[in-house]
Amino acid sequence: ASPGGMGDALAFTRWELSSVVESFLVGLYLVGDNAYSNGNTLLTPFTRPQRQVIKNNSFNFHLNQLRIRVEMVFGLLVNKWRIFKAPLRVGVKSVKNVVHVACILHKFCIDERLKESLCEDVDDDENMAATLASEPVPDSTDLTIGVNDTSTYRQCTHPLKFIQSLHRRQSCSATPTWTSCGR
Repeated sequence: ASPGGMGDALAFTRWELSSVVESFLVGLYLVGDNAYSNGNTLLTPFTRPQRQVIKNNSFNFHLNQLRIRVEMVFGLLVNKWRIFKAPLRVGVKSVKNVVHVACILHKFCIDERLKESLCEDVDDDENMAATLASEPVPDSTDLTIGVNDTSTYRQCTHPLKFIQSLHRRQSCSATPTWTSCGR
């Protein structure tokens, strides 16, 4: 059959990897959408009549959220690494290793980029910390996350980055030179 010429469920049963999925250890599952049939190792959403049960509806929601996140990760990998823009030219047993290495490299790139930007922003972070420290303590009715002047909070566009940079500053300042921090 031509690409796209058969349904997902039929293509899956004819796929070499489907037998591998069926031999998963207990507790390991493949997540699919409603185009597939539920199996011992393939989790799919409940169908329309079964969705009326609240816990089944909740299961569907969480399963779909998981599936969406997995699809997003593969989307990131495809955009980042050219090897995924065409069918992989490796055996089925090597696919896991290729994907695993791509994930490790992706995380490495993120960590290196964060290390560089966080250490370069140490002076900015110290200024931000001083600004936040000089703010009066809010009363219990203030909902601006501990800052009375919301413009100060808005300057810190990503609070997690600010917190990470303060933590990173401690480890950067402990090094004898800035070379280990991307300078």
